[in-house]
Amino acid sequence: GRQARQFRLGKAAWLALRPGICRGQLAADFFRAGSEIEMPLYQRIILSNLLLNFLSRPDFVAYKFEDRRNLINRLCVRRGVQEVCWTIRSREDLLTTEKDGAIAIFECFDPEK
Repeated sequence: GRQARQFRLGKAAWLALRPGICRGQLAADFFRAGSEIEMPLYQRIILSNLLLNFLSRPDFVAYKFEDRRNLINRLCVRRGVQEVCWTIRSREDLLTTEKDGAIAIFECFDPEK
C-alpha cells in the first residue's frame, strides 16, 4: 500500500482527503526537548499535543519512544490509532515497544541479534 509521512500541515490536510494513502505523524514532547529545538511556545503546544489531528486524521502516530507515555498519545491509542515508536536503539527498548503493541522504528542495531 501507499503511505506518506508529512511535516507540513497543508499537505497533511490534503492527504487526509485521500483515503487510499496511509497517513502517519511523527511527534514528540517538544517541551522536554527544551532548547535543543528552536520553536515558538504555541508550536510546542500544538505539536506536542497533536492538536491538528482533526485535520490530518493520521492512521498512525509515531511518537518519540522516551515521550510515548504522555496522555495525548495514550488517548490516540485508545481511539484506535496505531502506535509507532521512534527511534529504538536497543533490544530492550524494542521488546518494550513490541510488548506494548506498538511498531518500532529502529536504528544503530540489528533487531535480529
